[in-house]
Amino acid sequence: MLKTTGRAMDRLSGQRATSRGTTLVELLLVTTLIALTLRIATPSLVALRAEIDTQVAVSRVSHSLANAKITALNSAAIVTLCGSLDGIQCGRHWSDGLLTFIDSDGDRRIGGDDELIHWQPMDDLLGALSWRAFGSRHYLLLDSRGGLQTNNGSFTYCPPPPARSPVAKIVINRSARSRIEWRSSTAQCD
Repeated sequence: MLKTTGRAMDRLSGQRATSRGTTLVELLLVTTLIALTLRIATPSLVALRAEIDTQVAVSRVSHSLANAKITALNSAAIVTLCGSLDGIQCGRHWSDGLLTFIDSDGDRRIGGDDELIHWQPMDDLLGALSWRAFGSRHYLLLDSRGGLQTNNGSFTYCPPPPARSPVAKIVINRSARSRIEWRSSTAQCD
């Protein structure tokens, strides 16, 4: 009896052998389709991330301001709201984090009889948060009536390039009330 291999049996029976692998052309086609899909989707994902970051920044600033105002009213003490990298002392960069505390000794850092109210890190957001006010103070002081002891001003959140829209501006008046302005212009971000 003649022993035959699988290929020989296929030839003898008239059936064609089928390949189970993929060709280089098929791999290139699939890779090209994936690359095109990603290229089309990436700009809209960047814009979506910028919009979400802007909403989160506005929410965090509004929450920190409301928390500082309620604490000032309830404790009948002066409450400080400032930018902070470490959650212990005030700094000039609001994009690092928001620090809210009762500053009993007025040194803009937590220690002694000071009471930490809240520290909100902001370093997970890709944009920049800045404070602009009359005068040169880089912090807000809320008095026992819930109003600002410092001058009124505004926070501006600018998403990172290339997605520079929308820009959010949170305007704060002397009674520590805020309103939000949405801007499409990036002139304040440059």
